[in-house]
Amino acid sequence: MSRSTSSYSHATDDRIAGSGDDVPPVPRPFWQLGRRAAVIVACVGFSALAACSVSVGTQSIEEASDIDVGECLQIGAEAGEGKVEATKADCEGTEGLTFYAADKVNASAECGTPNTSALTFGEGDQKLCLTPNFEVDACYQIPVNGGKLADYREVECNASPADSTILAKTVSRGGDSLTCTEDETKWAFTQPVSVGYCLTEDVTAASRFEG
Repeated sequence: MSRSTSSYSHATDDRIAGSGDDVPPVPRPFWQLGRRAAVIVACVGFSALAACSVSVGTQSIEEASDIDVGECLQIGAEAGEGKVEATKADCEGTEGLTFYAADKVNASAECGTPNTSALTFGEGDQKLCLTPNFEVDACYQIPVNGGKLADYREVECNASPADSTILAKTVSRGGDSLTCTEDETKWAFTQPVSVGYCLTEDVTAASRFEG
């Protein structure tokens, strides 16, 4: 059974589900974090929240070999005991947030691109690095310090963000050389495709994370 988790390198790792450990508060707003966030991953045996995928048929992703780089997938909601569904999805026309399978790296390695997430499996020796596939004018709930990959999803723009997440709206999308305004934050990726996003934050929600 595969296991997945996502956390940010500058932030404190997630905790093992049910451990009772308190998750430390984020010392500063997400938008300051997001500009230089690099994602690391931990599985069972590390001090991190582990999520196990639930088999949902032939489209389920149980290990890195179940999907090719360049294909897309969705991360489902938690299904108890930290379990989530990881399934293949069309990169275009799929309802909700999808991720590009950007790269496959050794399970002990880090995904090197800032603002990527990662999916680690209990089987095999590889993990997936994930690039978000944002759509223009859509809003997304993005995990910050102590957040969970299962909470990374498309939401209504007036939604109330879950704990350890923040809301961001995609203003524009283009190649990785996309130019954003001073009021926007740029996220750029080169794997598996050249894509960049100009994002604006929910300032009201961000104030919850100020130190």
